[in-house]
Amino acid sequence: MSQSEGQTEGNSTQRRIIFGRFVLDLARGALMTDGREIPLRPPTLGVLACLAERSGQWVAAEEIFEAVWPGQTGLNDQLMQSVGELRRVLGDAEGKLVMFDADLGAMLQTAAAAPERRNASGVRPLRFRWMYGLIAPIVLALAFTAIWLATPRHSPVPEANPIPAVAVLPFQDQSDDPALAPRAERLTRDLIAALARNPMLVVKSWEEVAVYKGALAQPGEVARVLAVTFHVEGSVRHAEGQVRVSAQLVDLKGEVLWSVRLVELETNAAALPERMAREIGDALAEVP
Repeated sequence: MSQSEGQTEGNSTQRRIIFGRFVLDLARGALMTDGREIPLRPPTLGVLACLAERSGQWVAAEEIFEAVWPGQTGLNDQLMQSVGELRRVLGDAEGKLVMFDADLGAMLQTAAAAPERRNASGVRPLRFRWMYGLIAPIVLALAFTAIWLATPRHSPVPEANPIPAVAVLPFQDQSDDPALAPRAERLTRDLIAALARNPMLVVKSWEEVAVYKGALAQPGEVARVLAVTFHVEGSVRHAEGQVRVSAQLVDLKGEVLWSVRLVELETNAAALPERMAREIGDALAEVP
């Protein structure tokens, strides 16, 4: 089997799964490419290992839950977040490498992996390697010197994180009937799931944000504890057959980047999370 189609190396205690220019080192628990390690969250690495060991086959969501989150069920939000993270780091914007289906589960299609970078002419002659090793450092030194001399002297601007990390804090319930309080949690969970389907976002799971249920938190604290740059907060009120939702998107400095007030019939309330997720995604896309 060619490396672009997936290949397993090593024994049961030390294995590497190769697909394209990526190497999944199961012994180290690391994903490598071009000799460097790609940082991944432990759950995402676990999902990748589960899929890589059965590459080309659909793996049911329940099997992934048992392998990565033993004893837990209903973790579709976390699975979707891990799939989105894998697609980003593997350059799989079209979802051809890491596939997901709500009914079938997930699959790693290793045949779709980008091929390993190789010289078309094969192994380079030793003389060429020697000359390249001698000349390349000189050329690089001259190039860096020219760039340094041509660069204006000013304070460097830190590069923005290209993948925004977002937390949806538990919505506050303002309904008069305490029996309606669970609906605020359902709205929060549905909004987390809707945002997690956006491959350009990293979204914290309900389990990570549940500690803020019924509590007030400062933006700086949320950013530090949850390692996010933005968070969504809001309230919901059910009364007289209507649902009223107020929500806002806040950055780590406390600046409001987006806000909304919505009033819908209870029969149409299920569409609210998707609508808010689209608007939040649009607002984050405009952040420089």
